[in-house]
Amino acid sequence: MDTLYNLIIDLINNNLFIKSEIVSRHNLSYTQSFYFDFSSEMFEEYKNRLALFPDQVLVNGYGIEDDPEIELSNDIQISITNNFFSDDFCRFNSFIFYDQNNFLKFSEIFFNEVKISHLEKVKRKAEVQFLIDTNIKFENSIFTDANNKYELSLPEIFLKDEYYLSIKAISLPNIVPDMLLESLINRKIESQFELLSNHFINNETYIINSDKTVSFNTKEIDYSFELTKDLEKVIRFIFEDERHYYDKLEIFKNIFSSYLLKMSRVGKDLSAVLLDDIKSQYSLYMSDNLDKFIKDKQVITEKYMSFMQSVTAKTKAIYDEIQKQILTLIGIILTTFFIKGVEEGISNVLPPLLGLIYSGFSIYLKYRSGWNEDSDFFVKEIDFMDKTYGNLYKFDFEYTNELYDDYIKPQLTKLGTVEDRLKKIYILFFLLFSLWFLAA
Repeated sequence: MDTLYNLIIDLINNNLFIKSEIVSRHNLSYTQSFYFDFSSEMFEEYKNRLALFPDQVLVNGYGIEDDPEIELSNDIQISITNNFFSDDFCRFNSFIFYDQNNFLKFSEIFFNEVKISHLEKVKRKAEVQFLIDTNIKFENSIFTDANNKYELSLPEIFLKDEYYLSIKAISLPNIVPDMLLESLINRKIESQFELLSNHFINNETYIINSDKTVSFNTKEIDYSFELTKDLEKVIRFIFEDERHYYDKLEIFKNIFSSYLLKMSRVGKDLSAVLLDDIKSQYSLYMSDNLDKFIKDKQVITEKYMSFMQSVTAKTKAIYDEIQKQILTLIGIILTTFFIKGVEEGISNVLPPLLGLIYSGFSIYLKYRSGWNEDSDFFVKEIDFMDKTYGNLYKFDFEYTNELYDDYIKPQLTKLGTVEDRLKKIYILFFLLFSLWFLAA
């Protein structure tokens, strides 16, 4: 505790204390005031220590630096303003309160102002201390005592979605100490429904879009401890798994809408059956999805294997073309000997000229179509498969990536190597025939 709080403790121990209360709030901050009754002799004793804090101390309603008139009995007010956060919202300030009542008033201010976005960078819970003994327990809340500095853990999805960031932090599970819940229950339930709904209009009307879109007003809510606890369990179940939260949320909306149309009011009778029904419907949904996932996985596997076979076939075709080119070269050489035996005059020019024309024309055609025409086509084809299959099937990217790495990628690499090899052979033939023709 700092020097000012040490002074306050000293005054309390000397039986000068009258009362303490939260007197104001402003932009994520609050002011706590302590009131004391000083005799003129006691004021002279503490005057120098009080003067150390001119901005926080009032004497008979005047600043201590204003030379207030001292009487037999004097009203001393010490006020401390504290912000909720420091370091650009990266951590909480420590909170020190006189008693439980001040903490309760502070909590009403805190949960009315703090949004989920304010907690985005905070890593540890808020540390709370009291100047007198209290029986407050902070388990499962955003607060902790001085002896336990627990890390603050929030579902990741709340920190990624702009809609959730704008909602009050009181809507989150395990954030309000149980002893405060009764006084904050209306505000918490309203924020919980805002978290679960599609729209919250004019701070009073909720819209939930589902197969049967419904709306209800805050006046139609029967507030209760049971209702907020049931909603807290639902929120935990929906958002505990970031990968499937959307499916769970949609199931909640459908079930809630159906019940609301039957019951007309929102209360603990409705919320009591919500979680079990959501879990049941989600299990059926996942079972259906699993069946479709297995079938789709089989289809995807077959398509990828077929694709791999196409790449392999094209590689083999290029190998065959390389062999044909080699046979062509051999044929030209043999023709040279044949022509040489028939007519010596044209034997030196004709074979290389034919080879030069053939290889040059082949290079031109390959250049126009692209030396890597086949591998480029297959790369575009695999990209197209990845994009379209994600919309058609229950697509497991980890599985398809594995298929690609184990089967497709090696064949594409092999195809690219063969294409490069064929290109080099064409160029080699062209150079050989050019040199032969020049020599002839």
